[in-house]
Amino acid sequence: MYYAWCIKCYKPAEFAQKSCLGAVPELDGKWACEKCSGSSKLLNQEKEIAKQCPNIKCQQYIVKASGCNHITCICGTHWCYECVKPFNQGLIYDHMYKEHGGNGYYGYEEYDYLDEYEYN
Repeated sequence: MYYAWCIKCYKPAEFAQKSCLGAVPELDGKWACEKCSGSSKLLNQEKEIAKQCPNIKCQQYIVKASGCNHITCICGTHWCYECVKPFNQGLIYDHMYKEHGGNGYYGYEEYDYLDEYEYN
């Protein structure tokens, strides 16, 4: 068994099986163990369905699980999840109703009246 240091978790992990006929496998210096490379695959899958904050200084990835399309990022930027455009907080609901026909809310339908109240 060959072991190598993972560049992500900084722990030794199984790299390759020893073989009488094979040479020692070479590392490119950027090897990650199976556990760490599996988590990076999940992160890459999330990035495929995520949208990035439009604030050029932030670019945080966001995955919307429920709620309306008004996103308030950790950087403080208010933006529309549908079209990824930034807005002042007071204008975003007007934009969502005019451009997208509603606020895109889903999750708890019994609370829909709250969004209508906020918009009016």
